Amino acid sequence: MSLFHTPFYPHIIVPMKVETSSNLVGGLKALAHPTRMAMMELLIRNPMINVSEITKKLNLEQAIVSQHLRVLRYQGFVTTEKNAQKIKYYPELKRLEQVIEELNHILAK
Repeated sequence: MSLFHTPFYPHIIVPMKVETSSNLVGGLKALAHPTRMAMMELLIRNPMINVSEITKKLNLEQAIVSQHLRVLRYQGFVTTEKNAQKIKYYPELKRLEQVIEELNHILAK
């Protein structure tokens, strides 16, 4: 069971809420794949790029890129914007920060 320290009573440990735990686990699973991590890094450094640009920069097949983008979108790490005929992808940094914050709460002593 994951635990949080309460801010007002650091000696009292409270279990992490199930919703928070499953949200964190889903996010970590999405980021656990090396290709998705590479895609996130690429999107953070080059926001608003399309699938063909991602495919070229990472030297991957379009189908593979689309599969990984689907996972990242489902977990809230990537958002899209339709621009003319192409869909542009950009990172959702708030979601990434949320996962980092939840991990910090678990690791805090």
